[in-house]
Amino acid sequence: MSPGQFVCRSAVHPKYVKEDVFDRSVLFGFAEDKKLGARVSSVTSLEISGGDEAVHTAGRMIAQKSNDREEANLKKNIQRDPDYQKRVFLYLGFYNLKSERVVEFSSDYYHVELNWRPEDGSEAHFQIEIFENTKPPTKAEGRSDRNLLITLLGDVLSGPILCPDAANNSELKALQQETLPRLGAR
Repeated sequence: MSPGQFVCRSAVHPKYVKEDVFDRSVLFGFAEDKKLGARVSSVTSLEISGGDEAVHTAGRMIAQKSNDREEANLKKNIQRDPDYQKRVFLYLGFYNLKSERVVEFSSDYYHVELNWRPEDGSEAHFQIEIFENTKPPTKAEGRSDRNLLITLLGDVLSGPILCPDAANNSELKALQQETLPRLGAR
């Protein structure tokens, strides 16, 4: 990916909120990928995808997949907890950051990479990957360092670029206004 190009992270409600408040670290949703040996977060290339509307389309698909998984797991969740309330995932927009900003962060124990990982037929799919350096951290050092890197990544986000679907949907518009803070400048 060339310097100056943007990668985008979809804001799917309620995935990016913690205790009903926007949380940058939760927005990235880094998950462990044992095969890669890294913590990863999916992003979309703004330029390769074809622009804002294509990123919105990808975000809508992410929300739909989350809703499909929730529906598939509903019976199992209700059996474990009779008071379980089905979650509904709503795509509200995306945040972006310049690709070169992603890879400038490293720490004593970790380094960050931005790698092209086509997925589900999308050539615009990349991953932000956090790898452990050769010096292994203690559990506490590792958690602290990862949290610092995620905070630094969150600090260079800009947006949101709001999903236009909310223009005619008062519930979506209210969620956008209540939960998506303006960050940086695009």
